[in-house]
Amino acid sequence: MRLPLVARLLACFCCVAPSTWAQSPSSAAQPPTVPTTPWTWRPSLFVLASADENTDPPVGAFPVTFEEPAFAGNLGAGLDGTHRTAKTRLAVGLFGLTRSPLSGPDRAMYIGGRISWSWQPAVAWRLDVRDGAKLQRQPQLAVAGFQRNDAVIGVEWRPTTSPVGVSLEVGDRRRDLPALEVLGFARQSVTLGVVSSTTTSAAEVGIGLQRYRAPTATGRRLMLSAEVAKFGHATIGSARYSFVAPRADRSIPFTGDPGEQSGEFSDIDRADFLEQLAFAGSDSTIASEVFVLDPIETDSDDWDFGRRKHVVVGYLSRQFAGEAILSGSIRYQRREGPNLLAPEGSALAAPFRDNRVAVRVTFRRPISKRLIVVGQASYLRNRGDRPILDFSRRLLGVGLQIQF
Repeated sequence: MRLPLVARLLACFCCVAPSTWAQSPSSAAQPPTVPTTPWTWRPSLFVLASADENTDPPVGAFPVTFEEPAFAGNLGAGLDGTHRTAKTRLAVGLFGLTRSPLSGPDRAMYIGGRISWSWQPAVAWRLDVRDGAKLQRQPQLAVAGFQRNDAVIGVEWRPTTSPVGVSLEVGDRRRDLPALEVLGFARQSVTLGVVSSTTTSAAEVGIGLQRYRAPTATGRRLMLSAEVAKFGHATIGSARYSFVAPRADRSIPFTGDPGEQSGEFSDIDRADFLEQLAFAGSDSTIASEVFVLDPIETDSDDWDFGRRKHVVVGYLSRQFAGEAILSGSIRYQRREGPNLLAPEGSALAAPFRDNRVAVRVTFRRPISKRLIVVGQASYLRNRGDRPILDFSRRLLGVGLQIQF
């Protein structure tokens, strides 16, 4: 998954000045060389209350029903670590979350980790290595459990005499659902980007090629993206457009349980909302992948092979007095094409389309040296030309982050 420009620039910005946004935005484009520092560890505990309302089937047309109460308590724990030398930076982050409803047995568990390593052998060159893993389990609804790994290696060249640089990234993303084999896949990608930046703005244009293999299909996808970002004294904003076009897709015989191939599925990522809320306060995960931006795809709906996709994302974040930070994003997505999950030649395999709008607002405010108030509200609306594609989701979470 290609990391958005503003996410990477914001990551550099947070690493240089994690406690204040008062430094010059030019540090986001050209992070300064820092002296060697020992390992720094920051454990955190999250105590959250949440309320949600969903009208979508839990796993599309899969024949299963379960109770999903609206109110729940959530307990999370995170550990962030960083280490720097004059030319390298290593950041790691671990996070776990359990969700326990006030009524009903629908408990869920999430564990995730991130590692990010950067090496700058010369002023104009930088090597980046990132890897992220995730595991989700929902005992009552086994089909919602899955695990995912996403690894990226990138090289960036930016001469000191020019504001324009070039980057090349190679990625590998794999996902597996133990109880629903049909939704697993392996996907490799190569992305070439051109970046231009000044002290107050930045822009990037990228082109990439993905190759994938899934239980019911295989093929390639072309990806185009463009993004602009603006930096102020206490404000960061960006706008991004992405286009995904399928190439050489073909269906392959499914060798798993025929009952799985029901042909239509909606979201599977039931822990996505609270995961993003908690990760918003994690320095090392911000440095490796800014979740709140929700870039091109998420774990919940990234099985869309064979479908043409347009995505527009806007993001704005501002710091207020008392180090309070309010940020928000809006995302529009349009997809159309055949359903490669369904058996070839069946009525369910016919082309279809859907449109999705998602809005998210996040708030963080320190109230003491160790306590931070956190909150997030999210709304998602999906519409399509099949009944299963019409659903909405409303989520609200509030609580405390305790830093040790």
